Amino acid sequence: MADFFSGHSEHTLDAKGRVIVPAKYRSRFADGAHLAKGNNRSLALWTRESYERQAASWLEKLESGADGAEEQALYWAANVEELAVDPSTGRLLIPPYMREYAQLELGQPVLLNGALNHLDVWNPTLFANRVAASAESSFTKDHS
Repeated sequence: MADFFSGHSEHTLDAKGRVIVPAKYRSRFADGAHLAKGNNRSLALWTRESYERQAASWLEKLESGADGAEEQALYWAANVEELAVDPSTGRLLIPPYMREYAQLELGQPVLLNGALNHLDVWNPTLFANRVAASAESSFTKDHS
């Protein structure tokens, strides 16, 4: 049975650009972490195992020769960083170019959301504007 990421938590990005990874997930990153530019100005935090599956998927697309596959795979690979979650503090250093991409500001809140096979890292305002309103209405409709 797969071990999915779910739920959400909010932490502050410290003065050095680090964010705390929720305690319940830290052990999954003991073998390493990979942080990538995600969709809609989010970041995607992958365990080593889930990153390897994702990378294999991109390699398969690249080798297929499909239109645009090479450019997409190269962009993805160029925007993934191998990082470590500090085992004693649970903090993850987010590189400056990724903070800029995701509009994460030092001293401001950062939202970590479960995204099934990885964690998404969001600016809470961008997340609310992009996802929350439409998703909530989908899940709260009375279907009786």
